[in-house]
Amino acid sequence: MPSPSKALKLDQAAVLAALRARVARLEGAGAAEAGRGESTVPLCTTIDAALPCRGLPRAALHGILAAEPGAAAGFAAILLARAATAAGGRD
Repeated sequence: MPSPSKALKLDQAAVLAALRARVARLEGAGAAEAGRGESTVPLCTTIDAALPCRGLPRAALHGILAAEPGAAAGFAAILLARAATAAGGRD
């Protein structure tokens, strides 16, 4: 059995380039899915303009960080209300 040092060495630059390409494809697919209008939650025009999907994508996991737990809970509640309103109340 060959030792790990003599095993086939991978071209690190090629592996990294392949991983970056795969991530870009995945992000592009997510952005295309979110770009269909209904699958984003509008926040405000200024923030939406800065986001790649022009809103917060629904089919994604988002983290909320705040100095105080109440602030994070309040933001999450407002975000859920906006999501329900944007979906016509069907959420």
